[in-house]
Amino acid sequence: MPLRPKTLPLPPCADERFDARHCFAALASWSGGDWPHAVTEIVRGHPLLQNVEPEVLADHTQEVLSPSGALELATLISAGSLLSPRAGTVSLRTPDPSREQCLRQVFECLGEGARYFTNHGGAEEGKDADFLATAFFADAIAGPTMDICLIGVTDQRLLVLWRFEED
Repeated sequence: MPLRPKTLPLPPCADERFDARHCFAALASWSGGDWPHAVTEIVRGHPLLQNVEPEVLADHTQEVLSPSGALELATLISAGSLLSPRAGTVSLRTPDPSREQCLRQVFECLGEGARYFTNHGGAEEGKDADFLATAFFADAIAGPTMDICLIGVTDQRLLVLWRFEED
């Protein structure tokens, strides 16, 4: 049986980018196996994510087929509202070098050859997915909230980014 994932530190900038009121961000080492089970172990201590079941996670996620799509999802999770654009907010499509640098550092922690999975409905569009579109659907996984997750998987590490908001 694979060992339980061990939490690793994320770059310091991640604390600023992933507001704990609306986000969960974690990096963990693991020895491979069934990533949905490992992810549920990682999120188990979070009040909104503690009831996520591996079968639900596996059934309600799809692979993100482009690295740029994974970066768009990380942008949405770190900075965007899932419910509606707020008046006066800057579009997530507007370049933000500080945000982009931080998200790249977070992805670098995962390492080479990562595969990414999400419950964002845009993943159905394959490589042409637009994860920053203002209208989208998602398969809610976290229960009574609207949530979007991005899960990065390599043979040695898991990255879990999750945004949740009251629906």
